[in-house]
Amino acid sequence: MHWIPFSLLFLACCLLLSCGTSHLSSELKNPPSPIAFDKINSDSVYNRISANQSIPFLMAKGRAKFMSNKESVEGKLTLYGIKDSMYLIIIKKLGIELSRILITKDSFKILDRINETYSANAMDEFTEKFNIPLDFQSIHQLLTTACFIDSNIYYEFKKDRKNCSLHGYSEYQILNYKLDTMRLLPYSFEAQFENRDLYVEVQKSMPFSGKWIPVNYEITATHAKDEFLKIQINWDEIKLEPFASVRFVVPDYYKTAGE
Repeated sequence: MHWIPFSLLFLACCLLLSCGTSHLSSELKNPPSPIAFDKINSDSVYNRISANQSIPFLMAKGRAKFMSNKESVEGKLTLYGIKDSMYLIIIKKLGIELSRILITKDSFKILDRINETYSANAMDEFTEKFNIPLDFQSIHQLLTTACFIDSNIYYEFKKDRKNCSLHGYSEYQILNYKLDTMRLLPYSFEAQFENRDLYVEVQKSMPFSGKWIPVNYEITATHAKDEFLKIQINWDEIKLEPFASVRFVVPDYYKTAGE
């Protein structure tokens, strides 16, 4: 299952949360106030998106389907995260754990339970391998709100009679966000790199503790070599609180992947 770890990096990978545990039945009691668009610019939209991504702890459980040129895999997904520290992703099918992925600020580690193998890469080695300019902060943003935003690039806000959008440009990437006109938060996100594109379409977001979190969405990643990956995510349960410690232990009998 070579594509599963790659897909999990991009969860758009992926999201959450409320005080205590919620089975995703929360709705706003009052609709948001109309936005005064004459006061909106690229900086204010950037600040809205960035503030919505300020999520210190998360635990989410749900279902995912991974599809690529080579295979299609469905399973249950559990996600644990601590901002600026780590993310642990567990994939199960029919009650059997398939893999466990640990992402930290400087490493990306994978336990393959089926093949009983272990792999570890430094974060910069992993991003260089896939030619993607992502860091831990970008991964955190993808895992919590299904998009990432970069403070080091130029942004332009556009609005016509029906649509709002934000566009970011740099030498290495182009970022496009289609915005919900009620909240000015993305309902679709596109990242264009040199030879890879990432596209996220959010079918449903819900409010939790003042944040709007995607709970049903689809991610598509494409490569110049005509490779593609599609991930469908549906969160059923979400929690926003510090959680008990999680385990990532490599059994002694596991072999290094590729040996």
